[in-house]
Amino acid sequence: MARGYSRYNAPLQAILLFSDILCSGIVPGDYTFPSLLKAYASSKALQEGKQLHCLGTKLGLNHNIYVCPTLINMYSECNDVNAAVVCHNAIITGYARSSRPNEALSLFRELQVSDLKPTDVTLLSILSSCALLGALDLGSWIHEYVKIHGFDKYLKVKTALIDTYAKSGSLDDGMMQFANMSVRDTQAWSAMIMACATHGHGSRAISLFEEMKRARVRPDEITFLGLLKASSHTGLVREGCEYFYSMSDKYGIIPGIKHYGCMVDLLSRAGRLDEAYKFIDGLPI
Repeated sequence: MARGYSRYNAPLQAILLFSDILCSGIVPGDYTFPSLLKAYASSKALQEGKQLHCLGTKLGLNHNIYVCPTLINMYSECNDVNAAVVCHNAIITGYARSSRPNEALSLFRELQVSDLKPTDVTLLSILSSCALLGALDLGSWIHEYVKIHGFDKYLKVKTALIDTYAKSGSLDDGMMQFANMSVRDTQAWSAMIMACATHGHGSRAISLFEEMKRARVRPDEITFLGLLKASSHTGLVREGCEYFYSMSDKYGIIPGIKHYGCMVDLLSRAGRLDEAYKFIDGLPI
């Protein structure tokens, strides 16, 4: 009924019907919300639309692929451009996190031809999508877009560029980005260490970690994941074990399943299969 009212240009009836739905104790779902959002858009009812958005967030529908486009439309129709961009970012981020990079990039292209302007959050998700695809040419184009529109002032965007280039097969471009950074936080160091380790440059990854310590930047779990991969690929068993146990002993970082996997790989590559088996047998997870 709500959808029917919305389609046949009777938004007020759809809104009144929604009041009846709430009063009856029925929880609206992802099919109800798009119809109601269309009704609010037609009525230019921005405040009521915001209230509906809040309710959708409470019900976990804010990233729903049916709800997000109608949210964008509602805010655009009500001339709330900033909120429309936020909604655009939400669905692009949702696609990127769900390993659906093509959909994220398609929506980014729609954003470019509209009156809405992307933000640094948009670019982070787009770069993540490029990294998932391993698309070097596309990543390079996004890099040019970043420079032209001034997004290269954001540290997280620069870090995402390192990751994108590394996952697209161009470690040199990633290292160039890192070298040109005037400020480097934990994520930037970790991204570069992981990139070197993934490309088989274990010694370089370990050297970067020593530089990171001299710069007094605290490592995180990603830093140690890169170090363990680097140790495994270069056969540095003793160093790898030291890195693993220093995570909790020195830095208070609890190892995760990927860290344990790297340790098994480290021991196995070195032919120490008995130790690898004992390690697995004693895992707390």
